[in-house]
Amino acid sequence: MAAYDIAECAQAPLGSQERAITSSTPIGVMPTKSRSTFATDVLKLVSGSASAQVLTLLTAPFLARLFAPAAFGIAAVFVSIIGVISAFVGMRYELSIVLPEKDEDAANAMAVSLSFITLTSALTAVLTVLAGDWLLSLLHAAELHKYLWLVPIMVFLNGVFASLSYWNTRKKKFGRQTLAQLAAALFFVGAQTGAGLTGHTSGAVIILATILSILLNTLLLGAQTWHECWRLFVLNVRLGRMWAFVKRYSDFPKYSTASAVLNNLGWQIPTFMLSAFFSTTVVGQYAIGNKALRIPVNLVGANIATVFFQHASETHHQGEIRNSIENMFRYLIAIFVFPSLLLCLIGKELFVVVFGSRWAEAGVYTEILSVYVLFWFMAVPLGIALNVLEKQALELRLVVVILLARVGALFIGGTLGSARLTLALFSVAGVLGYGYFCLVVLRSCAVSVSHMARVMAANVAKFIPVGLIVGTLKYIGVPPVMTLVASAVLLAVYYAHFIHSDSAGREVLSNLLRRLSPLRTNSTA
Repeated sequence: MAAYDIAECAQAPLGSQERAITSSTPIGVMPTKSRSTFATDVLKLVSGSASAQVLTLLTAPFLARLFAPAAFGIAAVFVSIIGVISAFVGMRYELSIVLPEKDEDAANAMAVSLSFITLTSALTAVLTVLAGDWLLSLLHAAELHKYLWLVPIMVFLNGVFASLSYWNTRKKKFGRQTLAQLAAALFFVGAQTGAGLTGHTSGAVIILATILSILLNTLLLGAQTWHECWRLFVLNVRLGRMWAFVKRYSDFPKYSTASAVLNNLGWQIPTFMLSAFFSTTVVGQYAIGNKALRIPVNLVGANIATVFFQHASETHHQGEIRNSIENMFRYLIAIFVFPSLLLCLIGKELFVVVFGSRWAEAGVYTEILSVYVLFWFMAVPLGIALNVLEKQALELRLVVVILLARVGALFIGGTLGSARLTLALFSVAGVLGYGYFCLVVLRSCAVSVSHMARVMAANVAKFIPVGLIVGTLKYIGVPPVMTLVASAVLLAVYYAHFIHSDSAGREVLSNLLRRLSPLRTNSTA
């Protein structure tokens, strides 16, 4: 539950012009220069995020042994409350920051977003006083009472950070964003470790570390942005221009806000309902598994979505968004299908070995949810196309259907009294819902659904031999460590083949090696 997890999918871009895909480009092929720029921009984000995520991964086994599942559970409830409110804190006007051609106009969009963030945070403070205790009683989380006053502060920080991220994405300051994330991650991990070693292992420690790390993240990004752009803001932000932006992009609060809230609620609702039906211990097991599943989103998926927003916006103006969507879908399938299916088989063994035996149930939850998360991974960046096409109303309808399906699944499982069954029904609802979401996006962009289905089937077929090998190892009783080692080798072979056979993969690897060279100075910030 790193501090930046809450806003992980809130970043999306537009900035300096890339070369668009031309009409002469065959479907499914991205021009070399455009592909290179896209891969490089993704790499700039991923390389910094990777450091933060590697740090989180390396320290997670240690922290899991310091803090009990109940501590993670109560912190997860707090973060989930924040996450739902943060989804609409800026009324989604932060999205408009990336759209104007001129920075002078984008500065006014930034001002609009910050204004709504301030207003919403103030209203959150009032609602916290009036209804906070009732909500905690409903969620069986009375331990959070003394921390309710932190909710509006955290909401405000998340909103400001999201707006700053959009601005820096517009300016293509990807390195700056990742450095801020790394600093926040270092603080987050260090604070928990220090507190845990001194015997402070309650959920409050995780909550306070989360808030302080997002504060650090926001201050670092804000200070650099203000130092660079204060004159632009001071000279160009005017109430009249702000009001023009409020009206010009009114579809964002009308449709995108509701979509974001419902989509975010759909992701957080398991935490709420598991807490209401079961216990914070069950929530803690779910939370640690959920965090492990979200690491690829933080590391790759969200960063791809960030750069893709910029790319899709530009290719849409050129009338070539179909090629962008097709390439993106193919890329997501190649990256995520194989590891997601592998995790279905080795989740429990992975958690027992890495986190300890008391987290075995979290591994089972991860196995149950991994395929659902695969479809969610693909839907996040693909859904950006609906914003680019200004089909926010369609997106809202889809999100409502998905949310209702998942809430229904959780309610049925909860009333039957089985946490595993609850998450299994939730996973099925998610696969069906987000699968249909992806289908609608592909059709909206005139992408051949049958062709993409064949691409998906081909990638699933690549996993079948690996699945048979891993399944056999488990069946004959090979020790978990050996099963994990074999799985890691097979995964490495798969990605090595992907990099060898895919030109974009080779581009990413080439850039990564150059960036890791000790002779190269990092100037991307």
